[in-house]
Amino acid sequence: MPESAFDAAYQQLLARIGEAKPTPDLYPVELATQLLGDPHKAFPVIHLTGTNGKTSTARIVERILREHGLRTGRFTSPHLIDITERISLDGEPIEKEMFAEYWEQIQPILEIADLKLAEEGKPPITFFEAITLLAFQAFADAPVDVAIIEVGMGGEWDATNVVDSQVAVFSQIDLDHGKQLGKTVSEVAKTKSGIIKSDSIVVSASQSPEAEFQLRQKLLEDQKFLIEGSDFRVVSAKPENGGYRFSFETSQLGYQNLFLPLIGKYQLSNAVLAVAACEAFLGGGTQAIPEPILHSALADATSPARMQVFKKEPLTILDAAHNPAGARALIESLDDYFEVESCVLVLATMQDKDYPKMLEVLAPKISKLIVTSAQSERAATPQILAEQALKLGLDVEIVERTELALEYATDIALEKQLPVVVTGSVVLLGEILEKQRLEAEIEQD
Repeated sequence: MPESAFDAAYQQLLARIGEAKPTPDLYPVELATQLLGDPHKAFPVIHLTGTNGKTSTARIVERILREHGLRTGRFTSPHLIDITERISLDGEPIEKEMFAEYWEQIQPILEIADLKLAEEGKPPITFFEAITLLAFQAFADAPVDVAIIEVGMGGEWDATNVVDSQVAVFSQIDLDHGKQLGKTVSEVAKTKSGIIKSDSIVVSASQSPEAEFQLRQKLLEDQKFLIEGSDFRVVSAKPENGGYRFSFETSQLGYQNLFLPLIGKYQLSNAVLAVAACEAFLGGGTQAIPEPILHSALADATSPARMQVFKKEPLTILDAAHNPAGARALIESLDDYFEVESCVLVLATMQDKDYPKMLEVLAPKISKLIVTSAQSERAATPQILAEQALKLGLDVEIVERTELALEYATDIALEKQLPVVVTGSVVLLGEILEKQRLEAEIEQD
């Protein structure tokens, strides 16, 4: 199918209600899946939610299961460069031609669902609901042995929550999307706990007392619940070659001398959470994963734009910290792994994020702040970010264009002999990585 078919499909998707305005109602997706013949029931599911770490955990889960010999589907969001990144088969984004073909299959059904919803006074299928349905169709058609599906927002009413998961996975839960999910960690956790189904084994990262309480409240009597700290934990870890050499234990086994090529202690937690989830899926939490499989899978783990070393001179780090909890993890990683005392920081963020708190967390590390704007209708203006930074006494400058912002930050960093950190928005990091990819393609030509 020609490139234009993909472009047309993508534009039709974009014309739908955007991700920032989810419909807090499962009915539209339930209606559409029924019309499609329930593709989401064609494969077992590992369902993931949380505030930070979902995508990294999903990628590691998928890599372990693929090393185990299973055919995998992975659905994550948002994407960095291409929308096809959101739907992966066997670890690779689906081809654009395949994306367009599945869109062609589901579009008539979406239109029927839209008409039905309009008759009932409900809004049409949204962008996120539509791409979730496209993923279900692709995974059913493949067919996959298991789908690793990341929640878009929250859990209880998220479009992905029509699935009945074998394993429900919770990464760290904190405050984010306050307007939709609540103003307290307890409220956020209660919404996210909605992915727990009666037959799910529940696997969770270490949580605050209020978040753990909400997860336990959702459990049925005798439902299996495994949580970091009690049922699995990192035993030892030391930095090595752009990652960590580490050991950990689960209820099944002590795994020794593993290597994870990801930076940030939170990635170690994501890795052991992923292993516990795989143990739960493969053997109901009663059998260990063969160590050769685990060694190979973890050593091949990737997590783009999460503490990613983009350039070595000056040291330039891309990290998708987009909320206060992510900012705290970024600071911890700068201290723990890179021993960074101060940096030139490039920041763009969305207007619905808690950027005042993020700046407050990041401020102690900032020698010079460059604020810019990501290409999104949701983006906070650089002027608003600069005003907030000035309240904190930061040395801040506005550079509207992303590529110029990074170039300017690099010049300052070389002059001051400081590293550069780029953070705040996945969209911002995607723009930088896309520019790098285009430059590499030009060089090859």
